[in-house]
Amino acid sequence: MSIGPALTPASRRCGWPAAGCRGGRGGPRSADRDRGDLFPQAAAQRGGATNLTRRSDARVRPATRPRGLGKPETFAFLGFTHICARLRDGRFWVRRITISKRMRAKLRAVNDQLRRRRYQPIPEQGRWLASVVRGYRAYYAVPGNRAAVAAFRTQVTRHWHAALERRSQRTRISWKRMDRLATRWLPPARVVHPFPDARFRVRTQGRSPVR
Repeated sequence: MSIGPALTPASRRCGWPAAGCRGGRGGPRSADRDRGDLFPQAAAQRGGATNLTRRSDARVRPATRPRGLGKPETFAFLGFTHICARLRDGRFWVRRITISKRMRAKLRAVNDQLRRRRYQPIPEQGRWLASVVRGYRAYYAVPGNRAAVAAFRTQVTRHWHAALERRSQRTRISWKRMDRLATRWLPPARVVHPFPDARFRVRTQGRSPVR
């Protein structure tokens, strides 16, 4: 008379009858699988959040790392577009470039003034345009914005050339001569303001920090 199910070699290795061995059908689950199910519940009862997720094969793994917020958005303030950037050595800095709408508005104003000053002598026009470019550079020539200042100077030169061309139908201004006029009267595009950290390190004659 048979007392119980026959023990197969696999059931002898795991210490359970064939119906109760791990992976067997119809029998109770093993003790380690029961403890795996109770672990997230016990952690939640203790008030701690668990980062473990259950997989179908009873193994546990850390949850997927959440994605970052990405690159910060730009914002416009005081005529500049502020951008998060890095220097060549990897240090972080806030780069400021001229807002394109501000530059276009200024160029339209310069073009309107050139129409009114069209028949003035070239030296007088040159002195006035020099003050315009010098004032624009004094405000916008910050580190990282030299390209925008150079673009403004180039567009002023083009508007000046168009205004001089309209003074007479016979006389034409070649670009070679226009380059000489721009070099003579318009200040070059260069950065005139230091980085903020260099400005904050300025000291007076008494070697005390400027407050």
